[in-house]
Amino acid sequence: ARALGELPALSHLDLSGCALGVEGAEELARGLAGCGQLATLVLAEAGLGDHGAAALARALPSLPRLTSLCLRRNALHAPGVLALCDALPSAIAHLDLSHNFPGAAGFRRLAQVLPRCSALVSALVHAAPAEEGAAGGTATGQEAREEEEEARLLG
Repeated sequence: ARALGELPALSHLDLSGCALGVEGAEELARGLAGCGQLATLVLAEAGLGDHGAAALARALPSLPRLTSLCLRRNALHAPGVLALCDALPSAIAHLDLSHNFPGAAGFRRLAQVLPRCSALVSALVHAAPAEEGAAGGTATGQEAREEEEEARLLG
């Protein structure tokens, strides 16, 4: 990921299926700081989780030309989705958060943020089926409160 800083003209990065995890996402986020021309970032099935999404969210302000972001199937719950919502670039035109677990808090925040994305053409944000999320595809009331609390802590 450090090598990304040596590619200032990079406009498309696809790391789909790479098992980045939290540490990889943090390293990637540091590398993205030097990629101001990046327009497309695809991290489908990269194992980001909520903490990885929070690391990525911290890097998004350094990507003013980002128009397409795909984070499909990354086990994102409300905390990760909330972190991303607060950092979405205004130029975003295509957003794919499908097959994740945003929960009620994530869907509410998306409903608030997406109308402000004037360039938005497509947004895929449907939740993953419960059987995909053995680690919590559906949340009880207590789990939802815990997700919201964790989101405040991550933020």
